[in-house]
Amino acid sequence: MTRHFTLEQMMTAIDGSGGITLTVSQRLACDWVTAKRYIEKWETTKAAFASEGEKILDIAESVVHRNIRLAYEQQTKTGQPVDAGDAKWVLSRKGKVRGYADKAEVDVDGSGFTVVFKSNVDDDKL
Repeated sequence: MTRHFTLEQMMTAIDGSGGITLTVSQRLACDWVTAKRYIEKWETTKAAFASEGEKILDIAESVVHRNIRLAYEQQTKTGQPVDAGDAKWVLSRKGKVRGYADKAEVDVDGSGFTVVFKSNVDDDKL
């Protein structure tokens, strides 16, 4: 027997799902493929599902930023080294314009051909 879902049922199932199809399918008590098909059925559900995925990225990013701030405060207060993993990750992703990266990309002669140099250095062993 084929199940049919309304736009309202889909929006309720998508809300708070984190943009995870499995979560939507579990809420609807249907299989993953059916949930995915209904997510893609309406522009409204597509947009809501995409928004949920973006929200979870914002949450994850805020956790990383908060960890960095807390580590900085702890280091300032105690003068002791702290776990710099989150800070290194942010620098490798968002600090590229300042020279922080796991790899360097260089257009050697202006031809558009890019040479990529990857670091083999294990930062934890420095």
